[in-house]
Amino acid sequence: ANNLILALPLVGNALDVSNQINSGSTTKVASVSGATADTSVSNFYGGCFNFDGSNDKITIAPTNASDFTCQNDFTIEGWIYVDAFTTADAAIFSNWDSGDNRSLLIGPDASGADDWVFMYNTDGTGSGWVTVANPDATPYLKKWTHIAYSYDHSTTTHRAFVDGVLVGSSSAGTAYNNSGANLLLGINKGDGSG
Repeated sequence: ANNLILALPLVGNALDVSNQINSGSTTKVASVSGATADTSVSNFYGGCFNFDGSNDKITIAPTNASDFTCQNDFTIEGWIYVDAFTTADAAIFSNWDSGDNRSLLIGPDASGADDWVFMYNTDGTGSGWVTVANPDATPYLKKWTHIAYSYDHSTTTHRAFVDGVLVGSSSAGTAYNNSGANLLLGINKGDGSG
C-alpha cells in the first residue's frame, strides 16, 4: 500500500481515497461523464457505477506527469460486472489521450469473440498493440469478476489475471510513455470514442 496512487471504491461517488491508505499519495481528481451511481448490482459496499456503453466514462487526471505513464512497476485491478458485450474494444481501464497516443487497454471485447482483452502499446500508434491475453469472457457474463494487470518494468513483463488466475503474459517490450495522459474508466479513448 506504500506505493498506492489511486483507490476508487465507486460507492455513490468517484472520490479517490488513496491518501487514506497511503499517506504519501495525493488525492486525484476524478470527473464523471455519463456513468451513474447504482445499487442494483453492487458487489461489496452497497454501490457501484453503471457504464451503459454510450460514452460513459470516469477520467482521472494525474497529479504528477509520471502517475500513469506505464514506465514503472504497477498493478491495476478492479471488480467488474459485464451484463452484455456490445462494443468492440470497449475498456474498463485505458491510458489513451485525446489524440491517438495510447498505452493500455483492458476490458471486454465484443468483436465477435466475447473475450477479455488485455493489451499494451509499444509505440503509441495503432500498429503498436501487443496482446497479453484474450481469454473467453462468456463464463463471467452477469457476475462480478476480478480483473488485474501487472507490469514489472525491470523485466518488461506484463501479466493479466481473471479472478486471481494468470491468463497470459508478455515480455515483448515496454508500454509507450504517454506522459501526462489521463487514466480512463469505462471508455477506451479520451475524446469519448470507443
